[in-house]
Amino acid sequence: MKTLYILLLVIFVTKGTNGESDEISKIIKPSTDEKTQQQAALNVIRRLIHEKADNVAIKVNFKLPVNYFKIRKTNNSEILRIEASSGVAACKAFHYYLKHYCNAHVSWDGYQLSTLNEFPIVNVEMKASSQIIYYQNVCTHSYSFSFWKWTDWQRHIDWIALSGITLTLAPFQEDVWLDVFKEYGMTNDEIGQHFAGVGFFAWQRMGNIRGWGGPLSENFIKFASDLQTQIIKASNDLGISVALQAFDGHLPVHFRTIFPNASFSITTKWNNFPDQYCCPLFIEPIDPLFKEIGEKFLKTMIKKYGTNHIYFSDPYNEVLPAKANANYIRNVSQSIYSAMSAVDESAIWLLQGWFLVNSGAYWVPSLTKALLTAVPQGKILVLDLQSEQHPQYNRTNFFYGQPFIWCMLHNFGGTSGMHGSIRLMNEEIPQAAKQVNSTMIGVGITPEGINQNYVVYEFTLEKAWEFKEINHKHWIKRYANNRYGFESNNIQHGWLHLLKSVYAFESFENIRGKYVYCRRPSLRLNPWKWYDGKYVRKALKKFLNAATNESNSLNNLFERDLVDLTRQLLQIKAEEIYPSIVKSFKQKNLKQLTTSSNMFLDLLNDLDYLLETHNDFLLGKFLKSAKEMAFDDAERKQFEFNARNQITLWGPNGQIVDYATKQWNGMFKGYFIPRWQLFIEQLKNSLQTNVPFNQSKFQQDVFNQVELPFNEESTEYPTEAKGNPVEKAHELFLKWRNITIN
Repeated sequence: MKTLYILLLVIFVTKGTNGESDEISKIIKPSTDEKTQQQAALNVIRRLIHEKADNVAIKVNFKLPVNYFKIRKTNNSEILRIEASSGVAACKAFHYYLKHYCNAHVSWDGYQLSTLNEFPIVNVEMKASSQIIYYQNVCTHSYSFSFWKWTDWQRHIDWIALSGITLTLAPFQEDVWLDVFKEYGMTNDEIGQHFAGVGFFAWQRMGNIRGWGGPLSENFIKFASDLQTQIIKASNDLGISVALQAFDGHLPVHFRTIFPNASFSITTKWNNFPDQYCCPLFIEPIDPLFKEIGEKFLKTMIKKYGTNHIYFSDPYNEVLPAKANANYIRNVSQSIYSAMSAVDESAIWLLQGWFLVNSGAYWVPSLTKALLTAVPQGKILVLDLQSEQHPQYNRTNFFYGQPFIWCMLHNFGGTSGMHGSIRLMNEEIPQAAKQVNSTMIGVGITPEGINQNYVVYEFTLEKAWEFKEINHKHWIKRYANNRYGFESNNIQHGWLHLLKSVYAFESFENIRGKYVYCRRPSLRLNPWKWYDGKYVRKALKKFLNAATNESNSLNNLFERDLVDLTRQLLQIKAEEIYPSIVKSFKQKNLKQLTTSSNMFLDLLNDLDYLLETHNDFLLGKFLKSAKEMAFDDAERKQFEFNARNQITLWGPNGQIVDYATKQWNGMFKGYFIPRWQLFIEQLKNSLQTNVPFNQSKFQQDVFNQVELPFNEESTEYPTEAKGNPVEKAHELFLKWRNITIN
């Protein structure tokens, strides 16, 4: 075989803050040595390819440029040699090699390694365009990791490393707060009234709520602390930095009793949560107690977990400051950073920029500038959290000189539904980086929930390592080949249809996964899509052709995507049927209402059976993981309630109902269908009795008869897939493809 020599040297120099970006990447890297990172990277590869790892040699060399790797395999040797600047860069190198030379695939959906028979010849090197490649949203833990154990985390950390991600978040902090609260004399009951349940940590931590879904047992807090120790060690061993929580000013309401003379404000009410569960305190920045608690908290955190010198703190996540005053905001910012730097003089503050999106009208330039410039240049690293849709770097003059990471948020609440924009990521990332005075130092993915639409995350993580624009149509074909392990014209064309439809989203419209059948029924829902549904139908037909003609080559990832694609087509059909329900009711046409509603309910029933054919779409698995996390029967019931409430009512009375809804088997028969049955029953009754339909009464009825009972029950759902996904997809395609509603 002819030796293949390829040089991919991607050099990117950030304009405006090159010094700060270099300094940050040097400061926040883990202290683990070369040999430790070398061995950790080899362990990741061994867990992935088992005995084939015997022919992989890794050398980690800290003298190499940041985020650099070189891969070499010659005709004269069986050994694949990787030299890299860190353990995570070595893992990224191996993943790069798998994708580009072995037609393999690694994702959070699963692996395709059947094409890895021998190591092809290679001679390639790469330096990442990004100084930092970031992953996670502060909400990701609550929506996706709440009920994970070490085996789940280890697999995920392996994926993080193989994806070349260099910075992420620590998942827990409750053990540290427990120590601090007890030191200040809080009782167990008072602490229990503050800590939220495992499904709602993120919002209690950021001062949005308190106590909802709690309390926490000391058994769980110890378990979480031990798990965090494993997570941070495994990450640091690979050279992955982990940001720890720092104090952001939010405190339990009981601190007013403990410190009656301290200066507190009350946080603004979040999503109309009742007083029992809302509005913790915010310690005013001028009060000495702010710095005292901030230092005490961070010292305790570092003593337990060490440090990579980067700390996340979000004082105003969907809550507003007590005063819209630049001096006040500046004091808050200085107080947060002072508490960090007093404990760790190298501290970097990691700040989510979501407050600028969520409360953009409030955060006028004077207030934003006060927050960001109160801290020395280069000591705040801003996550421009939703750069793909609502970038903030332009309206803040690149965050007034502070370095930032361009982030793709994409998903809210871990909801289902195919969407994203490959083209936008392809063009916007390099454009943001090359603007004059840009302070961009990296790229990140910041979904609220994972396990959906992996294709857009894979693309964005590849862009993080190489900013230049590419032919995204060619990319999607390679992605399909690698994911399924064989080349298929049918599948490639199917993905091209998706590329021009669901993955061509370019709008300011909020995509929150609230498709018609997932929402609390109403006559006022507005189905909306940004694409022509015929392309989804065409894509599914191509996938089914591949399933028929290439059945011997199909793998689990193909079956997963086939089920999801069929679900997407049925989602479209449901949104075509729904208007006929509304129209027939308004026209008082009981016969047509019955016909349309029966069709709608039949489709929902079909969806439940479809989703039962693949393990990735089972409510039962989610509930089982929640119960298995518990230490006793009472906690099992509590954790199951947390899981059920999060994906339905999200709060005691449906404060953000359906925000984190899931299109899973079990959700349809157990939740969506009963809601729609009650709605349709009341519509029919309205026509039959000539009494106007009362939406308010229906909402109370559906809450009492369906939603609350679902939250409180313990009905078990399948935890293992059943049925043939290909056969079911084909059956439903034939049944629904040509259904039209007049």
